[in-house]
Amino acid sequence: MIQKLLAVFLLLLIGACDNPSTSVSTQKKGPKNGLVHTYNEDGSISASINYKNNLRHGLALDFYKDGKLRAEINYKDNLKDGLAKWYHKNGNVYRTTSYKDDQRNGEQKKYYEEGELMSEALFYQDHPGIGLKEYNKSGQERKAKPTFSTSNKDLLEDGTMLVKIQLSNKVKEVSLYQGELTNEIYLHENLKEINKTANTGIAKIPPGTNEITVLAKYKTRFKNYRVAKGTVKR
Repeated sequence: MIQKLLAVFLLLLIGACDNPSTSVSTQKKGPKNGLVHTYNEDGSISASINYKNNLRHGLALDFYKDGKLRAEINYKDNLKDGLAKWYHKNGNVYRTTSYKDDQRNGEQKKYYEEGELMSEALFYQDHPGIGLKEYNKSGQERKAKPTFSTSNKDLLEDGTMLVKIQLSNKVKEVSLYQGELTNEIYLHENLKEINKTANTGIAKIPPGTNEITVLAKYKTRFKNYRVAKGTVKR
């Protein structure tokens, strides 16, 4: 009998090792309300999140495995709302981002590990805008002002002019659009994306139109989105 019990115990132990739990929550069964703590297997805290009717509502804290704060984000009905902060492992701020209805809205800043300002960017309804500023550790702004180059104009029978466009910095991964910016600053979902091959696109100037606005979005080495604006003429 004892041997059978030992065998069952060993089987249960092996099963537990094959399917380890990554975290343990203090929340009892039922809808989550109030502050809920989640812990790692070693007993260290993983997250502390406020809930209301099973939705994140209020301040949520996320921690590194050593217990240091990694992020603090405020939620409203499960949507990010207000200023969110992320931290380096040494405790200094890494990034601050303003949110509204779970979308980036307003200013986003990033910082080097020792606290120097790395970048400043603007967002509206989760879309980046022109005016990105990036800095080296000594505080000098990194100059990056790409322009559009044009070539190979082709006039179609209906009067449409096709123009090949490319950014002057020839960045490999880039999205190209034509249209106007929101508030003359921000990209938006209604822009017409330009078909491209590699980093070169073909802009279309409609009949009766002398020029159009073209836009580009690409990611920098600091993982920010830079937006460039230009004009293409017939």
